[in-house]
Amino acid sequence: MAFGSALLSEAAGWMTRFWHPGFAYLKVAMFVTFQASLAFLIVGLSIFLLTAEAARRRKRAQRHREHEPGVG
Repeated sequence: MAFGSALLSEAAGWMTRFWHPGFAYLKVAMFVTFQASLAFLIVGLSIFLLTAEAARRRKRAQRHREHEPGVG
């Protein structure tokens, strides 16, 4: 989706210049779509990284508790 909207945004710029000014609406729509898809990807990556870090810390703490001398 991000790649397609970027490609259409670029194409709409050329179409606006050489074919018809009405393609300017397509350019604006594809710009908004591109920005929204990038925001979605950034938020998704942030959530993944935060949950992965929390899971890594939990696993490390559990492993540390299992190997503590004198426990068990």
